[in-house]
Amino acid sequence: MPLFPVMNYIILAFFVFILGILALNEDTRIALLFTPIWFVILWAFYSMLNTDDEDALSEELIEMAGVKEIYKKPKKEDSDDYVI
Repeated sequence: MPLFPVMNYIILAFFVFILGILALNEDTRIALLFTPIWFVILWAFYSMLNTDDEDALSEELIEMAGVKEIYKKPKKEDSDDYVI
């Protein structure tokens, strides 16, 4: 990166400046205060969707949607493995 390590401190100062400007206006202050909550929600969905067990995730989403009785996954024994 050009101007290392000075540029890192300049960028951090710029972020602090932007946060200060957002905190000055009442309309943007509300959004600024809800930003940590938004990141917690994003983290929760990411951790829920980023699992190794894909079947457990699909079952969880189907149960959350309330369509467990309507949606039934075809079993592998019932499907044909050939193509005409």
